[in-house]
Formats: sequence, C-alpha cells, structure tokens
Amino acid sequence: MFKIFIIIISSTVFSTLAFSNSFVEKWNRNTIGSNWYQVPSGTWGICDKKYLWGDSVGNPTWTRQVCYTKSAADYSLSARIKFYGNQGKIFRERAGIASSINDNLDFSSIIVWIDFTSRKITVLVKLKGKNILWKESQPLPIKIDLFKWHKLSIKKIANEVKVSFDDKKMLEFTAKTGGGRFACIIEDAHADFSTITLNNLSDKFTQKSVFARCGSKKPGKSQ
Repeated sequence: MFKIFIIIISSTVFSTLAFSNSFVEKWNRNTIGSNWYQVPSGTWGICDKKYLWGDSVGNPTWTRQVCYTKSAADYSLSARIKFYGNQGKIFRERAGIASSINDNLDFSSIIVWIDFTSRKITVLVKLKGKNILWKESQPLPIKIDLFKWHKLSIKKIANEVKVSFDDKKMLEFTAKTGGGRFACIIEDAHADFSTITLNNLSDKFTQKSVFARCGSKKPGKSQ
C-alpha cells in the first residue's frame, strides 16, 4: 500500500510541474482527450496519432476545440495549421487560433485566423461582448501553399500583441485583456492542427492542469 501511494503522488506532481510554465500538445493518441472540449457543432478527430482535424464546411459560425488549460497574462501561443481537401464557398473559409478566452469566445478573446479566400491574416478582439478591434494583413504571397503546414502565432506582453505567420510579424496592436483559455478554430473549412505550444511569459498557469490523455471523447471520421 505504501509503495502504490508513493507512485501516485509522484506522477501527479510531475504532471503538474511539467505544465506549470509551458504546454505542448502533439496529439499522439487516438482520442482528442478530456483536456479539450468542443463548442458548438462541427466534426473533429485525431488522424494517425499526429494531428487534430476539424471539418465545418457549410457551417457559418466558429466551431472550436477549447483547452481547459489557462495562460498567464503574458504568453506566446503557436499552432501549425494547414487546410485540407475541399473548402466551403458559402461563407468565409478560415482556420486559426484564439487566446485570452474568458467566459466564452464571444465575450472576451483574441481571435486570429488565416482567411483561405483573401489569403489575409485577420484578427478580432472581443471584450465584454463587444468587438473592440478588427485588423487584416496584406494578402500572403501566391507562392505560399495553404494546403501545407504553416505556423500561426500570438505573442502578448502587457497590452501589446504581435501576430506572426511562419515567424514573420504580420500584425501588431493593443488589447487590454488578460490571459485565459485558448482554442483551435474553424469556420466553413476543413483544416488540420499539428503541434500547439503555449509558453507563459510572466506568472505560472492560473490553474493546476494535469494533462489528460485518456479522455473518452470519440474522434470523427478519419481522413
């Protein structure tokens, strides 16, 4: 009994410390896991234990996988993203990431996405249910293939935010918001999400989050 107790405690302490200042998601499992939750409709799953995929073609609203782990007020968040297959044509095909989510995406958040049609990197900042800022980059060069992996990043220090695409700064703005949860987001699109990295640049996470890889949530259809 004594030996079993020691093993359990050690495992818990390790998991908490391992994600106290950083969080890396590589999706090396068969299910999405209980550390993520879906809002609202849309089809999501894991492909080949390598990446998360989402399909919302024909859906005019954001569907997202939100992580329970919260960031500190200062952070950097990045995700590798690529579009896959046929995209929607009714609305705006887009895929990206959201950070500083408090309460929900529509109440307070920083939303950054790649617009498949315009080829622009776009940001929307929401605070207390109001749209505070909307900003777009210049279109990405035609030679950039959006069906291949690209890195989309958000870096926030105090109220200053920088958005990068493949480590090149695309947008810079001010957002008076704190930390919060983060998410993978799609609208009227089919996209894949590979390695996601969150680094806290000030305090530790605002909650202890033991990373769960044994969630019961079933993935959608495999590609």
